[in-house]
Amino acid sequence: MTKFEKVFTGRQLVALTTFSDLVSDAIERAHADAVRSGMPDDQVGLDAGGAGATAYSQAIGVYLAFVIEKLTECHTSLCTWSSAPKNELVVSTFRRQAIAMTWDFAESNPFADSSGSLAKITEAVSRVLPTSFSTHVPGFATQADAQTQKVSAQKVVSTDPPYYDNICYADLSDFFYVWLRKILKPIFPNLYATLAVPKSEELVATPSRHGGKDKAEAFFLDGMTHAMNNVAEQAHPAFPVTIYYAFKQAETKDHVGTSSTGWETFLEAVLRAGFALTGTWPMRTERDARSIGIGTNALASSIILVCRKRAVNAPTVSRREFIRELNANLPEALLDMTRGGVNSPVAPVDLSQAIIGPGMAIFSQYAAVLEADGQPMSVRTAPTH
Repeated sequence: MTKFEKVFTGRQLVALTTFSDLVSDAIERAHADAVRSGMPDDQVGLDAGGAGATAYSQAIGVYLAFVIEKLTECHTSLCTWSSAPKNELVVSTFRRQAIAMTWDFAESNPFADSSGSLAKITEAVSRVLPTSFSTHVPGFATQADAQTQKVSAQKVVSTDPPYYDNICYADLSDFFYVWLRKILKPIFPNLYATLAVPKSEELVATPSRHGGKDKAEAFFLDGMTHAMNNVAEQAHPAFPVTIYYAFKQAETKDHVGTSSTGWETFLEAVLRAGFALTGTWPMRTERDARSIGIGTNALASSIILVCRKRAVNAPTVSRREFIRELNANLPEALLDMTRGGVNSPVAPVDLSQAIIGPGMAIFSQYAAVLEADGQPMSVRTAPTH
């Protein structure tokens, strides 16, 4: 049994493969219709910036690929049935950022007019497209290594980086990549040059890829430091860089209490890059009823770190002075986060994580906080004060 046969039933594979093959036929027909209607054809494809009949027909193929991509998620042996009174439907494969084990599965009918059908998915995709084109400022996407990219030069930067070892995006992307590659490789040959999604350079701390937990942490810290340093050097100096962080990770050890390796390693990278935190904006960005938020360690809020480059002449302070400043400023910061009761920007369960931000804002404004023995205080140590 192949890996695909474990995820898709035989008839699901036949249906999805057939629909995928039909996209190329649709592209050819759209091209012929465009030429017949008088649209000029420069024979330049979408990937090369074409604007004629060839690019037009390929664009239609891209939109149809979106339909097939969603269809694959709704037609696997991992889909389940939701029997909620007002919401009876087939629940798609990715209820969270993982492929979950199921005891039984529900199967959609692609030719029906219900959840998971070709008609419903096509309708959903077609609703999104007009919204995507409603702005007068065109958007664009590009593939680049965060450690070397030049896209952010002299721009306002707001970024949502990987959350340490929380999600292996590249592994999950393979589910969709293999289907999209089948359809879109002729249109975007460089984008789909590899058989699977590249993984070795993905900036997540995955022990299995790097030979252990310590090496994975070192890989993440080094890579994130380079990425943040690149952003710090290029971002427009008149504006702060905002960084989203929306995952909490707690590890309890008898000799050190409760710590958060993901937070600490990430913050260490931000500070090593020469950033200082000038503000912490908690925002309710996560839906309470989302599957990943039910019975998990996910934040209900996003913590947005507001960063500027640390002053080159930043002073050093002693541990005692640092603690004095923490005690003077954290009560007010905590009050700001809890003001508003149930409408507070930070959910009560997230307070212990969110309050790290204001503390690190004080810590990061200094070139170093010196311990009693003259050694610089580490990021791991600072939150415990």
